[in-house]
Amino acid sequence: MTRQSFLDVGIGEIGYSRLALRSENFMCCSAVVLYYEDSAFLAHVFSTTFSDPTYAHEVTYRNVVEKLISRSKKIGLDIKEGKAIINAGKKKILDSILKDFKVADIFVREANTKHSPNLRTVTYNPRTKLFQIIPFRESLVIYSINFS
Repeated sequence: MTRQSFLDVGIGEIGYSRLALRSENFMCCSAVVLYYEDSAFLAHVFSTTFSDPTYAHEVTYRNVVEKLISRSKKIGLDIKEGKAIINAGKKKILDSILKDFKVADIFVREANTKHSPNLRTVTYNPRTKLFQIIPFRESLVIYSINFS
């Protein structure tokens, strides 16, 4: 059995890959995936905003959709072909992100607050279309969705 390798995405960052993506240490933060036919973005989204301009580059729930659209266009992806998955840390954050995707006319395939605000890891593999929420506590069940 081979071990899967991941592109790790840090807190407040967006990663892009044709291979599996992973981000760890979610509590109140949200995971947002924007996936295309054979690639995906994974954003580890802060559940707050920053007034200090030093943090302007950080991904927050108020700018995540805008940043995903900008990055998609920058590498030549058609945002109308993208589909989103959201695992939000809080219901109000989920509602805000959903609203922004609706305004951008991007289809949201799955939106939930599963295992929030518990410590969790989120993975997405664009090749297999497998999205997983892996709780830190072993007593919780892994939440998996295969979109293929």
